[in-house]
Amino acid sequence: MLIWGLIFFALALFFGSYSAEGLLDLTFKLPNYVYGAIFGSIILARFGIGTFPTIILGFLLACLLVVWMSGAGIAFFYWCPVSGLSMVALVWALNPKVPEWRGVVD
Repeated sequence: MLIWGLIFFALALFFGSYSAEGLLDLTFKLPNYVYGAIFGSIILARFGIGTFPTIILGFLLACLLVVWMSGAGIAFFYWCPVSGLSMVALVWALNPKVPEWRGVVD
């Protein structure tokens, strides 16, 4: 519980810096920080690449890349593909294996 409390406290401090923009703007901006990580997770799951620790590391990389791109003024259209593909590249580099190309239904 203490860890989750610290995580939510850190997120509240981070997103508190956007309080001047209004609640509606913050509501639309918040999901953009995790879309790339979700995109990367879907690709990794589809091809059976990665373990839980490496996926968490990739998730953190994806979120940090979005924070950096946001601060650098890079258009938000690039956030999802850049962070998602970076997550896939990192996890695949840490767990090199041949992707599972078979479909879910044989």
